[in-house]
Amino acid sequence: MAAKRINTLLKGAGGISFELRLNTKASEQGHKGIYEIVQKNEEGKYIQRDIESLSDGEKNIVSFLWFIYNLDNVKNSEQERVILFDDPMNSNDDGYQYLIIAILNSYIDNHQKDQLFILTHNNHFFAQVKPNSINYQKKGVFFLQKDEKTKIKRILKQNDDLQPIYDTLWEELKFAYSSGKTIFMWNNMRRILETYNRFRFMKEASRDIQLSIEDSENKILAISLVKSLHVNSHIGYGTDIDISGKNPEQLINAFREVFKSIGALDDFNVRWPNDN
Repeated sequence: MAAKRINTLLKGAGGISFELRLNTKASEQGHKGIYEIVQKNEEGKYIQRDIESLSDGEKNIVSFLWFIYNLDNVKNSEQERVILFDDPMNSNDDGYQYLIIAILNSYIDNHQKDQLFILTHNNHFFAQVKPNSINYQKKGVFFLQKDEKTKIKRILKQNDDLQPIYDTLWEELKFAYSSGKTIFMWNNMRRILETYNRFRFMKEASRDIQLSIEDSENKILAISLVKSLHVNSHIGYGTDIDISGKNPEQLINAFREVFKSIGALDDFNVRWPNDN
């Protein structure tokens, strides 16, 4: 059953051309649970593949899936199970990573009684596998930082947890605004627009946002701000003096108009409430 599930997931993950097949000769000789790696050749016939021909990522994904499905056979009615995943993302490409994330999310949802520990140095994996709404008092989230000595820090609230880069940029913009540092605000606003632009419009440069804005005074303002963002954050004049002549409040008002123009005012209002 585990082999059938693994083969189904490997095919669904894409880019994996091999599968597990029961070794019938070994079974006839009384050896149970012996599998071989097979792959179709150009003629469509299955041929055996040497285990050493698999990449580290391919070996890792098969081992991970086999471990997950074998957990159902490891039961102890007297004690709770303690399960440790030590950096399951190691040696995997993006396709395998999202498969592992989906498997772990499903396992967490369906095995609430197990004590589950997941260790990783991959920030993206951490953000994806962590529950969306997490009770930091009941579930332990720890950061291990190593300088001269290893420090262990427990996270007890959302604001102290790892944040997506988009959230971090907004926090930096708030800090620059409250400190009156307009030169820093320019760079943060440019990076916010570039990040938003890549997410929504699948384009790299912030100036491409103008293509989605209807002709209006707002479009002129948006183009003006995007152009000035590019100039102020990239062109150096040997000084930190802001060349726009705008104060922090004027910059934020213009930034609000850009988000309004591209139909994202709600996003701006969430990131920049009225009390800022």
